[in-house]
Amino acid sequence: MDWKDYVIEDPAFYRLADMGLLVCDATKAREKLWQPRIAFKDLVRLMVEADLKRVKD
Repeated sequence: MDWKDYVIEDPAFYRLADMGLLVCDATKAREKLWQPRIAFKDLVRLMVEADLKRVKD
């Protein structure tokens, strides 16, 4: 099966090749929108524990 038979390309949606380095500061979003309730490290630990439990069962 060839994906080109099923996908339509529209150049209007192409991403520029030379965008450069995109960097942001999420401080304003964190102050105005939301604060995470769990640290990223703890989230990863919970996800790994859940996966291990699922494999055991």
